[in-house]
Amino acid sequence: MIPTHQRRNHETTDDLLDELEYILVAVDVLADATRDQQETREIYCAIAMLRMAFDKINEIKSARAAEWVGTGGASYCLSDAEKAEAVRA
Repeated sequence: MIPTHQRRNHETTDDLLDELEYILVAVDVLADATRDQQETREIYCAIAMLRMAFDKINEIKSARAAEWVGTGGASYCLSDAEKAEAVRA
């Protein structure tokens, strides 16, 4: 059984990651709207950085899921191999 404080802290971090992802989605929408009006190198740089940020968020979420599995929790977003790695000593 996972202690209540550990579960609460994990869920709080997950919520914050979700909020960051929502902010990036909003910035992505703004970048797309701006790109439609004016195509510049800066806009393409912003879009590339947004994609990299989304990739990093997904990497963090995967690491968080592995951390959760490592403490005894369950995760449906990891493969069996990733779950086995998360609990390997």
